[in-house]
Amino acid sequence: MGRILVTGATGTVGRHAVALLREAGAEVVALSGGDGDLRDPGTLPPLDGVTSALLIWPFATADGARDVLRALAGRRVVYLSSAARREGEREVERLVEEMAGEWTFLRPHAFAANALRWARQVRAGVVRGRTGRRACQWYTSGTSRPWRYGRCWTRGTTARPTP
Repeated sequence: MGRILVTGATGTVGRHAVALLREAGAEVVALSGGDGDLRDPGTLPPLDGVTSALLIWPFATADGARDVLRALAGRRVVYLSSAARREGEREVERLVEEMAGEWTFLRPHAFAANALRWARQVRAGVVRGRTGRRACQWYTSGTSRPWRYGRCWTRGTTARPTP
C-alpha cells in the first residue's frame, strides 16, 4: 500500500482516514495544523517513500497550494473538495490535475458530523432533509464525467431509523 500522507490528520475527516488506513496496514504520515502551516511546503514531513496523499485543504483560497502540490508532484492525490466548488476549491482541483500523477476529487455535499442540528429529529425517530436534489459525485483522473452513487438527500425525504 505504500506510505500515505494525510493532511488535516486530526480533523473531522482526517482522523478517521488515518485510523482506517492504519487498520488496513498502510504506513501513514500524518500532518495536522499543530505541525506547521500546510501552505508552507517547508513544514511538510519528509515525503520519502510517500506514494499517495489525502489532501484536505482547510483554506478558503488556493494560496500556497501550488508549492505543496509541487512537493507532491507525480504522486496519487485524493483531494477532499466540496459539491459547492467555490473559487479556491476549483483552483486547488486545477492544480491537482496539473501536478499530481493520478488524482481523485471527492465532492461531498454534506457530512454526518455536520448534522448535529438534526439531533432532536433523530431522537424523535424522523429526520427530514431540505437540501434539494443533488447527486454526490467524485471524479478520477482521466475522466470528465462523474461517477454518481445516488442522492444525498431529496427534498422532503423522510428517513426512519431501523429498530
